[in-house]
Amino acid sequence: MKITHLSNSFITIEVNNMKICCDPWVGIANYGGWHSFPEYDKSQLITHLENVDIVYISHLHDDHLDLNFLIESKLVEKKFIIKNFHFKVLINKLKLIGVREIYELQPYEKFTLGKVIMSILPQMSSNSDDLDEDVEYDLDTSFIISDGTHVFFNQVDNPYSTNDYIKLSNWIDTNYGKITIAALMAGAASEYPHMFLNIERIQEKEFIIKSSLRKLVEKLNILKPEYYFPAGGTYIIPGKLHPLNSLIAQPSINEIRDSLKNNNIDCNLLHLEGGNSVKINLGLKNPIQLSTEFLPLCSEIIKSIDNHKDDLYDYEMEVCEVSIEKISELFEIAKCNWIDVITQKNIEIEQDIKFILYKDLTLNEELNEVLDNPICEFTLRSNQSECKGLLTIKIDFRSFYLCLIRKKVWNGTIGALCLFERIPNIFYPSVTFSLNYLVLSNSQKMDFKII
Repeated sequence: MKITHLSNSFITIEVNNMKICCDPWVGIANYGGWHSFPEYDKSQLITHLENVDIVYISHLHDDHLDLNFLIESKLVEKKFIIKNFHFKVLINKLKLIGVREIYELQPYEKFTLGKVIMSILPQMSSNSDDLDEDVEYDLDTSFIISDGTHVFFNQVDNPYSTNDYIKLSNWIDTNYGKITIAALMAGAASEYPHMFLNIERIQEKEFIIKSSLRKLVEKLNILKPEYYFPAGGTYIIPGKLHPLNSLIAQPSINEIRDSLKNNNIDCNLLHLEGGNSVKINLGLKNPIQLSTEFLPLCSEIIKSIDNHKDDLYDYEMEVCEVSIEKISELFEIAKCNWIDVITQKNIEIEQDIKFILYKDLTLNEELNEVLDNPICEFTLRSNQSECKGLLTIKIDFRSFYLCLIRKKVWNGTIGALCLFERIPNIFYPSVTFSLNYLVLSNSQKMDFKII
């Protein structure tokens, strides 16, 4: 079994004369708000993927589902495996770009292809902290594969809680045996704390890194893999918000190494991201071999950030001639839709939500204020008898408009292209998740002649 880690959750697995590609992502995601890192010669990547047999796509987020690269690399001609989701958005997107052979696996189904056994594991919680939320979720997945001797578990960025890991470990032990190697997140691909303006972000960054390392130690103690490498949640912020890169809360490989050593974790840490490979051999004196599959064009994060600091976000390139009066009219309709859904689904919205719209969402040197003056505000009210605070979302007016008319998705926009203030600083998952319902229906878009 040979595993190569390129970036984020982009991994290839070569096992029993079969090659599997997981979540290939090259370039931008979240409408230009994220850029993949490290960066590669795309033609070299495509050559590496020529002999791929199967493509696994974990979920819909576009740092995992890169439709353009799937087409450009001709991976659309390969077999795909995905979870059999209740909502068919993922499979429909794949079919639209020309994928013809798609296996929809049931959760925990043991799928055999050649001499390889694999399963897709479902999302079990909406967040890794066991926080309550009322919005339905059926999004993330994880992946496990065996050659009959070695077992590789790829968490992707599935937000398992501690209890989830215990259940998962028991299932894997029963159905696959001991995990040989695991790819686990250390940290999360989150907008917190760097996109939040009214908090002590350096302190919060340090706290989150320590918390992430503590959780990593906990899940390694539960899963007990022989080898581990960190994967998932890595990106850079391009464009005018690029100064926020310094505040992203992701532990370094050295911090991970020190944490595992200090906690006496009996697991071998590997650093593969950047085109490195590990080959696990059968019956040899040296059970693993490390090698470099190929070198990135840019593996220095500071240089990569500088290369992309002048990139434009999607909304900056869209022709979007829309008046504030029109946005106000559309918001009132979308607000009614949002209220209808949260009422029907009995979703608790614990905080008020205020949107502040700008023509230029650029930060000052201290990174704590928007330089431009706001042009308007909109508010969604908590539906609880006692409101638990206020979440303020600062957003470009074009980005706000594109979300209302569903040309952009709130999830991706919230995660990369908005700035926040939260009083008190408490995260209620249902508050932001519910914004996916703040949209116009298809018939309402037709009424406004919006294509």
